[in-house]
Order: sequence, then C-alpha cells, then structure tokens
Amino acid sequence: MRIITLTITILLILACTCSAGVLIVSKTGAPNESESEKSQQRAYLQSKGMRMEFEDGDEVHVAIFRADKDLLWVIDKDNGSYFEMTREDLQKLKKQLDAMFKELDEQMQSMPPAQRDMMMQMMGDKIPTKEPEMSFKKIASSVKVLSWVCDHYEGYADGKKKAEFWTVNFDKVGIDKDEFKVLQDMGEFFSEIIPNQSSFFGMFTGESAGGDKQGMDFGLPVKIETFGDNGKEYSTNITEVTKHDCPASLFDLPKGLKKDEMPQETFGL
Repeated sequence: MRIITLTITILLILACTCSAGVLIVSKTGAPNESESEKSQQRAYLQSKGMRMEFEDGDEVHVAIFRADKDLLWVIDKDNGSYFEMTREDLQKLKKQLDAMFKELDEQMQSMPPAQRDMMMQMMGDKIPTKEPEMSFKKIASSVKVLSWVCDHYEGYADGKKKAEFWTVNFDKVGIDKDEFKVLQDMGEFFSEIIPNQSSFFGMFTGESAGGDKQGMDFGLPVKIETFGDNGKEYSTNITEVTKHDCPASLFDLPKGLKKDEMPQETFGL
C-alpha cells in the first residue's frame, strides 16, 4: 500500500449530511514510469476515518478505513464484493504468521548452509525481520516543490538511506495539522502486523502511535521518495490539498456487495 503521512482530528456535526474534511490528491510511480503510467490517489479525510481511491490505468481500487469502527474495508467494484479487516483479524493473522515462520526457521537451522541459503533466496522479503529504527536528518531548507517552499529530509535505517521527503509547515498549506490525525490512527491499526508502519505514520506529527514523542515535527510531506537495495523505488507527489465537504456516504460500505474472505496475498504471502 502507498502511503502519504497525514493526521486528522475528530469533528462531529450532528444532523448534517456533509461534514468538513480534507481532500488530498497525489501521484505515485516508479523511476522508469512516465506521468501517464503513474497511479493517482485521492484521499478523503473526515471525522469517521479515511477513504482512499487508487486509479491504476483503467482500474480503480477503493479502501475505507473507519477509525470509529477500528476496521478497514477493501472494495472490488468490478466483482461487486469486499473484504473486511479488523484489528482482531490482524492479531490472529500475526499469531499464525509468527508460528509459521518459527517452524520454518527451525527447519532452516537444520539444513546444510547451501540449502539454507537457497531457501532464503526463494523466500526473499517474505522472511520476517525486525525493522531497525529510522533516523532523520535535515539536508536543505527553502526547496521549491510545486507551489510549496519545503524543508528537505533524509531517513536512514541500519545505515542505509530508506527515504527522502520534502515537507511544508501546516500553516502554509492553509489547513490545521489537527485535521490530519486519521493516518496516524491507521498506522496504529496496521502496527498489529507491520510494526514499523506505526512510527512511519507518527513521524510527521512528532508522536508515535502510542503517544511517545519522536522529537521532531516535520510538517506535511508533499513529496516522498523511497529507496531499496537497488536505489530509488517509488516517488509520491501531492498535487492538491484542499478543504472539502465530504458526504457521509463516502465512508460507508455500499449496499449490495458480497463479502469475501481476506485474501492471503494481502500481505504478500
């Protein structure tokens, strides 16, 4: 999942079909992709949670995170179906994965070194490892990204560069940072199975999902680049951040959809 770091506060407006919210439009792509090949994301943030629409070619994928219900719906419009992901589902899956990988690790320890190395190559990044702590350093100020004047940071883990990001103060965007809490909530939700996501979501608010201060308040990231062992992997650019009246129906599950089981490949398994 391509994710931009954001946060939102709880707003309750009773007896109203629309509530104040925020619309964020962004584009994500790999270094070798043209502008037309990049996918576009639209994120609607409101008191209930967040709706994400991912346009990839002719396909449109929809996910709705409900902070108030502590769950995520992933909708397949073409098949008229959806699957639901709750915190309990993630906790159960985490236990299953831990048991599976513990058994696999025990089997690999008894293998000859050459066979063990071959197995590790076959498994690749599906073998779980503890994510190292991410550290950040500011490398430039007053860098222009579209219409914003930004600070430029780099993020390192285990001595390797993992990210670069360009941020702008919230007051320059015209939207209070308290309008953006929902992705920190979503990071805390996914920390059940992807622990490092919690700290990634919290780093721009100066807090982890658990409330621990990170010591830095970066601002709103308007450009993020991620790096792997072979260099730059993806780049995400925010092209629009506006206040938006979000119909309540945007955050509700459409009627008539068939409920499916959560597919195993959701987490690359």
